[in-house]
Amino acid sequence: MSAVILHLDHVSFSTAAFDESIRVFSSVGYRHGFIERDVPNPAIKRPFLGRYRDTHALSLLTLPGSIGIEVIDHGEVSTGAAPLRPVFEGTPPFPFEKAGTCRIGSRDFAEARLRTIGGRILISPGASGPGPRIRSIVCPAENLAESARFFGLLGMQPGETAPGIAVLKGRSLMSSLTWDLILIPDPGGSRHLLDNPGFTGLAFITSSAMRERDSFREQGYPVTGILEMRLHGRRLLIFFVTGPSGEPVELIEVATEPL
Repeated sequence: MSAVILHLDHVSFSTAAFDESIRVFSSVGYRHGFIERDVPNPAIKRPFLGRYRDTHALSLLTLPGSIGIEVIDHGEVSTGAAPLRPVFEGTPPFPFEKAGTCRIGSRDFAEARLRTIGGRILISPGASGPGPRIRSIVCPAENLAESARFFGLLGMQPGETAPGIAVLKGRSLMSSLTWDLILIPDPGGSRHLLDNPGFTGLAFITSSAMRERDSFREQGYPVTGILEMRLHGRRLLIFFVTGPSGEPVELIEVATEPL
């Protein structure tokens, strides 16, 4: 039986201002499910870090109807900007600096940088729920067709077609959440490191880490080993797969049986 992608759990936010980042996102309605400090840093993450430390801190923040945010502190951040840009719906009340405007496909966005904690975001005008939700993420891709195929293996379907972009649509099997992944050209090739400052990677919930890993490996995508860890009272099986543009994607199984 094949594995099934159940949910887009979170986008990771790498920062050296761990407590301030939690405060900022909590101030607009996100609620932390847990805060863990001095957690052993998995060795399988070493290839995706500019500077590996033995421990790290992390907190998962959630908001109904939104992709979650995992705030993570690897001890220090690497140089260079993180490649992902989440789209916040409505003007968020936390401090940011506007950096212009852009049009991607048929949508207009304000470009901004989070003032006190770093990280690039996009802002989409319009109504929001209890806090500014994230339901779209912009991701650079060296080859749009290859990246669209890769993310299609993560349960997403082709969406809007427009010159120079590829939009994939996803739907959670665990909640009412739907999301768009907007791929844009990146001919220079962004360096995808999980400890770059800002939004760095996506994490999906799968029904089976082992079967998911085997499937990606059979199709030629680099995969790590499977890590078993306990976090906030849950037993998790985790691995990473690397996409065609070097983007690390985390796959998580919430385990109920021994590995």
